[in-house]
Amino acid sequence: MSQRPLDRAAAICHTLDVAYARPDLGNHADPVDELVYILLSTMTTEANYQRSYAALRAAMPRWEDVTAAPVADVAAAITIGGLAPTKARLIQALLQRLRRDWDGCDLGFMRAWSATELRRYLTTLPGIGFKAATCVVAYSFGRDVCPVDTHTYRVAVRLGLVPPATPELGRPAHLAVELALPLGERLGFHINAVAHGRGRCHLERPDCDGCPVLAYCVAPEAGRYSRRTGSA
Repeated sequence: MSQRPLDRAAAICHTLDVAYARPDLGNHADPVDELVYILLSTMTTEANYQRSYAALRAAMPRWEDVTAAPVADVAAAITIGGLAPTKARLIQALLQRLRRDWDGCDLGFMRAWSATELRRYLTTLPGIGFKAATCVVAYSFGRDVCPVDTHTYRVAVRLGLVPPATPELGRPAHLAVELALPLGERLGFHINAVAHGRGRCHLERPDCDGCPVLAYCVAPEAGRYSRRTGSA
């Protein structure tokens, strides 16, 4: 008898936990810190956006400093991450919006909000899409949600948690992956899937020898993200 989908998903989550133990991806407990960190992560490497964030905080320790600074100074502080002028404008617009809406950058009161309310508001902020909002809801507000980035999506498809026709972006992608995972395992799956996708389950030429979840992989049968062809 085949496993029920959620039982199979629970076994996958457990196996990934044993293999990767939910490594620290550098995210932030403070929601405003995380919002800016996620904005800086756009179209660059992990090392570069972490350095950009550290450089920005060193140059302008308070978010009020970032809001008040000339946009060129903000861009200069984050230049290592690329797209600095665009990111600087978005960061300032985001912080200004928070000041307008809440008279400051302390969002601690939002801990009383539901995950749905949090995602609904956060996605109205400049530069913040559904995935970025979900990261904040997960890492800063501790909610049982699964941010779906390129690694999380690819791993979920290859492991048969969601069908290949599942949308890759936005709310539909997140809801599909979240509903495929057991309660309490959603953020853990994301963290481990990012580690797995970066270290082994690459888009092209994934390293399948010794893969901890090889027994669950359906990529050869599913066609999309086939590990035999390495094609998307």
